[in-house]
Amino acid sequence: MNEEQRLFVADARDIVEKLDRDLELLYTARADGRRRRQLAAQIFRRVHTLKGSAGSFAFKSISRIAHEFEGVLDGVRLGRVQLTDDVLNNFTDALDAISDALAESPAEDLTPESDRVMRRLHALAAESRKRGAIASKLRQALPSDIAQSLSEYDLQHAREAVREGAKLFVVSASFAIDNFDQAFRDLTRLLGETGEVISTVPGAPPTTDEISFRLLYAAEVISAELLRQTKSIGKVSHVELNVTPEGDTDRAGSANITAAAPRRAPVASPRDSSAKTWSLKSLVGTSALRNHWSK
Repeated sequence: MNEEQRLFVADARDIVEKLDRDLELLYTARADGRRRRQLAAQIFRRVHTLKGSAGSFAFKSISRIAHEFEGVLDGVRLGRVQLTDDVLNNFTDALDAISDALAESPAEDLTPESDRVMRRLHALAAESRKRGAIASKLRQALPSDIAQSLSEYDLQHAREAVREGAKLFVVSASFAIDNFDQAFRDLTRLLGETGEVISTVPGAPPTTDEISFRLLYAAEVISAELLRQTKSIGKVSHVELNVTPEGDTDRAGSANITAAAPRRAPVASPRDSSAKTWSLKSLVGTSALRNHWSK
């Protein structure tokens, strides 16, 4: 094992420790939709990093296990795999197999036990893929620009939020261009206390004074206190979508969606100080939004 590989092993062990803590949290938080989504996404990112790094440093057995692990996590994120005790136990077994492989040389093949773990993960991932794409009814309820921007993961996120009792809103937000980055962060912090922003797209073309966004937002309630706090940050109008879950959840725990026409409120002028004030998800992607506007 060379020096670079030893450094990888040290880093990988740190990731495994974090994954172990994440899985413990996931065991207890799986009934909490919002927390489950956060943890599943975090675990997916860690496993994805581990897979890529292991492949780069010739730890093929780790890369193979992580690849199958990632495939099942993808199904969890898409709502196609339920987090049963059996699935979570397979995750723990996968982590143990990766930890064991880190103690071996890079050239070592999978042990019989690790091979069995990998095959179980592969079977779960294959079953997930058979369940197909998410139904399109929710897309049909959304404005076209937002509908076209949503990934399958975003759609599943929205469907789960609705199934758990949230309402969906399309929010149009305008910020002063000289401080919109900070305003974006402040609004994200406030909004994150009571709901989830699912997707953000460019709003109206920027002016010399303001920059605008539109976002898909899920929340159970709109508190007067939130509105009061956001009035000093930005100017926003919102549209509530009439989207409700229908029937029982399917095998993966996703809801069918009945989508009526949205209840539209007029989009506020950037100068309309009476507009209801809302927020955005994060500053990740704002450079892409700038590029969109500059085209």
